[in-house]
Amino acid sequence: MSEEEKSTPPTQEELEKRSKELTAFYKKELPLLRLRSEYEELLTKIDVSKMTRIEIMMAKAQMMEDQEGRQNQPPQAPPQGTPENTEHIRPINSDKGLNVKKPKGKRELKKVK
Repeated sequence: MSEEEKSTPPTQEELEKRSKELTAFYKKELPLLRLRSEYEELLTKIDVSKMTRIEIMMAKAQMMEDQEGRQNQPPQAPPQGTPENTEHIRPINSDKGLNVKKPKGKRELKKVK
């Protein structure tokens, strides 16, 4: 193309011609694009199904491993020095009988200059 052709705006006839060419091209391509879209959607569904199946298999394997681990382990005894039945132990926030110092009044912060 020469400089003159680039600088002159297209005429109405040229625009209509280009529009018809593009419309014909897109109409020709649409069936192929729809078919491609359907193909991609099916591939996606297959991939999702595969991943779901793998996740289920992994969860099942973990559950079976946990069950086997519990069956093979002896029951855990409580640590030495702690009673098995702890219902008689008072709650931690109870301060009866403990030598707990309570703060006297409100504490004030020092002002910094």
